[in-house]
Amino acid sequence: MNRFVIWTNIPNHYQSAFYGALRTRGVDLLVRYYESVPAHRAAMGWADTPMLGDGECFVEKSPAAMKTVPDWDDRVHVVPGCRQPFLRWLVGDLCRARAPWVHWSEPSHPGWRRLAGWPVRRWYGGLINRHAWGALAIGRNAANDFRVWGVRPEKIAIVSYSSMVYPHEGVLDDAALRFAEEAHPVFGFVGALCPRKGTDVLLRAFAQSISGITKARPVLVLVGPDRSDGAYHRLAQSLGIAQSVLFRGAVAPGAMDRVLRCMDVLCLPSRFDGWGVVLNEGASLGLALIASEAVGAGLHLISEGMNGFRTVTGDVRSLSRAMKAYVQQPSLAKVHGERSRLLFDDYTPERNALRFLSAVETFRVLGSCP
Repeated sequence: MNRFVIWTNIPNHYQSAFYGALRTRGVDLLVRYYESVPAHRAAMGWADTPMLGDGECFVEKSPAAMKTVPDWDDRVHVVPGCRQPFLRWLVGDLCRARAPWVHWSEPSHPGWRRLAGWPVRRWYGGLINRHAWGALAIGRNAANDFRVWGVRPEKIAIVSYSSMVYPHEGVLDDAALRFAEEAHPVFGFVGALCPRKGTDVLLRAFAQSISGITKARPVLVLVGPDRSDGAYHRLAQSLGIAQSVLFRGAVAPGAMDRVLRCMDVLCLPSRFDGWGVVLNEGASLGLALIASEAVGAGLHLISEGMNGFRTVTGDVRSLSRAMKAYVQQPSLAKVHGERSRLLFDDYTPERNALRFLSAVETFRVLGSCP
């Protein structure tokens, strides 16, 4: 079956490449967005009025949304969960009509909200078992989460995010290029500067990793909006690393390659990241990778000690040790980066489209449909 409608909250630059890969393979694809681009995404350079592809449109979160898909009962629906009343209505309507659908999402966020939402997720897991073709997990962490919901293992397949494939050459970001001139290695981070992303851990670990270094000139480039009201600038000052840290600010997704190609090692020390697409982007451009164990993509895109390192979540010393490996041997970043590029070949939009279609076909052939 090659007729799908994907229900998702907002347009994003990395999924657009995946949608294009599906269409290239002859898939009749519709995409329905049920939320506007929020302010915190716009602050990261996302377009608040994005250009939509063929078959894509915004819909109201109401029963009228289904009317935008005239042949809705003849398509496989891809649903991102049950967090909102709109999504619960959507899934309920599909179940009542015995229409084909699959779930597709990241793992649940940890914390009190996860505990509070446990009864709903348990109910939803049962719904997947009884009515859905299957559940597509964005990474191994999500697959484990689905099992906790009660979803049967045979109804779970891993289909992660992919990212656009950036050019390996071209114009570089002026600010990052000037700052990183003659610096080795250049550590980088992309994302909102906030506690969830582990910005404080990264700054402290960087300070420890360069302590006592006299020959090399390591630097750290932070790309993204600062949500700390200047607290991270002050932390860099107090750690004595302010001259070695560039707070670059937000960069539009279309220009992300220009700043990433100024880096040697990409760090993502998040306290939680359901996936972390920036690791895809870094791997595609041949960067060595460091990520915490709480980053879903790290389990797939980092081969420990081969193209980077996975570190203990929230642990400054663990991250510092990983960073120091590149400080003490700057040439290691290039070796690891070349391996990252090879590993990325399995996570291109085209490969992800094949993985998606294969998983859905497997669900259908195995008779998982209602």
